[in-house]
Amino acid sequence: AVCLTSVALLDPGKWHHVIAVWDPAGAGTQTIYIDGAQNATQGLSGNTGFRDGTKRVTIGNRPFGGTSSYNAAFAGSVDELRVLNRAINAAEAAAHYGSALAGTFAPPPPNQDLRLTIPPNAFSAPVRFHVSNNPQANPLRTAPPAIATALLSPPRNETGAVTTLIAGSIVEFVAEVNGVPFTADLGSPATVALPYADADANSLVDGTDPPINVGSLRVYLLEETPPRWVALAAPVAVDTVTRRVSGRTPHFSVFALFGTSGIGSADEVNVYPVPWRPGSGGRFDSVSPANCNGGSGLCFDKLPTEGTIRIYTITGEQVVELGFQAANANKLAWDGKNAAGRMVASGVYFARVTGFAGASRILKFAIER
Repeated sequence: AVCLTSVALLDPGKWHHVIAVWDPAGAGTQTIYIDGAQNATQGLSGNTGFRDGTKRVTIGNRPFGGTSSYNAAFAGSVDELRVLNRAINAAEAAAHYGSALAGTFAPPPPNQDLRLTIPPNAFSAPVRFHVSNNPQANPLRTAPPAIATALLSPPRNETGAVTTLIAGSIVEFVAEVNGVPFTADLGSPATVALPYADADANSLVDGTDPPINVGSLRVYLLEETPPRWVALAAPVAVDTVTRRVSGRTPHFSVFALFGTSGIGSADEVNVYPVPWRPGSGGRFDSVSPANCNGGSGLCFDKLPTEGTIRIYTITGEQVVELGFQAANANKLAWDGKNAAGRMVASGVYFARVTGFAGASRILKFAIER
């Protein structure tokens, strides 16, 4: 067998477009293209068959160590696999890579802050988009009464809290294929990004009273039968640099931003993992930074917009006081250190979470070292 290995490592956590070409022409060659560019190539040294003896052709797994079982699986994910019955050249490889990239579009003014990201297989024919930033007064396809009915019942977020509409965020997108509105589900979900206002970058939406926490914003899709708001699928992204909130949609309709304030309310605060076993490596180990707003340790979740967390021993001695604000996006991690910077011992502790409006909640948890 002739083995060809790429000369560059793939970046962990990122998708890459990989093409492997076996070309029997002439002396024969093997070539690998990564993200449209040739990465490695070599001659086939007289090999005339694509298969190695009686072994199966596989992608993402192979035998290793002389065994006949397929025991060397690719440590990652493989998606959108395609096999051609001919060899392609470098220009074609670059074209295949380009056709696999999603296209991001910004409508003209006054809707230039909106964004649509369309995967290459979303439509089977050329498409034209229409947009209205006031579909209640200037509808494109959706009947205004459907919007009005849905607005009578604001959606609940993932915690069950009733959300509030962000004024001016309702927008309608219509995709037109061959002159006809395309109402079916897309070949792959598209990404819709809606803007929000936060001129002073204080993580609160401008003009909202009570203030809406930017971290709570989600894009919702209007489903018309019956009229209701449905949160767009993950991944959900709140981009505080471009001040846009995005989500993936299966089809086009009316979209809007909803969020919650969390001001002063501590009713839904929780803490995890319980018991906390730092360094255990199991389900009760420290929460990762990715899951607790950049902090690692014991995570306090669903916090009010601003307030304090005071942690006490079981005998009532205060261990540490932590402050949080809107920028914490309703989550705060405690690293297990007391006010003097030393790790606390194993035992039972209490946390008193107080919002700036005075509402509070007491939580009990244990630490096992």
